[in-house]
Amino acid sequence: MPEPLDGLLASRVPQDEHELVAMLHPEDPMLFAQARRLLGQSVRGGADRLGVGDVVRDGWSVLRGRNGWVAARHEGGVHRETVVFDDPRSAVVCAVAGVMAAAGLGVNSGVLQAAGILEIRPEISNRRVLWVLTERGREIRERTSRSPRPPADVAAGRSYISLDPLDGRPRVYFVCPVGPPPAEGSFLSTHEVFERLVRTLLPEPVQRPGTADDGSLVLPEGTGSTPTAAPTRSWCTRRERRSACAGTGARPSITLITSIGCSVLCGSIRVSGSRRAPSRPSRRASTRRRARAWASTWSTRSPIW
Repeated sequence: MPEPLDGLLASRVPQDEHELVAMLHPEDPMLFAQARRLLGQSVRGGADRLGVGDVVRDGWSVLRGRNGWVAARHEGGVHRETVVFDDPRSAVVCAVAGVMAAAGLGVNSGVLQAAGILEIRPEISNRRVLWVLTERGREIRERTSRSPRPPADVAAGRSYISLDPLDGRPRVYFVCPVGPPPAEGSFLSTHEVFERLVRTLLPEPVQRPGTADDGSLVLPEGTGSTPTAAPTRSWCTRRERRSACAGTGARPSITLITSIGCSVLCGSIRVSGSRRAPSRPSRRASTRRRARAWASTWSTRSPIW
């Protein structure tokens, strides 16, 4: 039986979610929102199965404990499982993976590759491409190949896959059969597979430069309420061109402005070293040139079949 929640939590349930979010600041204040968004995109109604600061009847909850963060699973309103973590991200990853596993999401080749358990390896000699276990996958295989099987009460609430048939499979899409842990060989629970997947899908905490220890943002010098000089323009408006040419009798010619400031020379606004902007070719002329170029190379083109 899992340990009662009352002895693990820092305060009574429900806990204020705004206070829990404040505990994530400034490292990862969007963690809960990102977890709900990930569940909403992968599981129908998955966001409602994740509780933050409150107990969900059929789902997982993330709560603040006395010595860390707690991920708790409830089934039919009955407390089934409790896991304690030191950091909130690990608790959220465990809860999100638990919702995915309970929803029956399939464990396929793409999921195993994204989770870092499988990778693609070509065999040049045999002209084949295979799925093989990564270094992390081989470590899991060595750890579980001769380890005792999970207890019956633990195995009853989870599903497992066998790792031995995955190594050396042809590179085609496949779905792993799930069920109880195999009697022999290496195995891995679907909950752990989704834990590794969620860690790769959740955005990493944003390290903002210039953030003080108290969470306040330190602005660089010259920003904020400090008055700064207006930026120098490298262009002229139409009204400025007309006022510059007023009284000269010349029409203002629009030239390519390439430097800061402008001067009046020979009755028109010009910039030293600038050139008149080249005229754009008409759309009809461009179409004709492309048609002629295509026709000239048609005889040298090979058939597409």
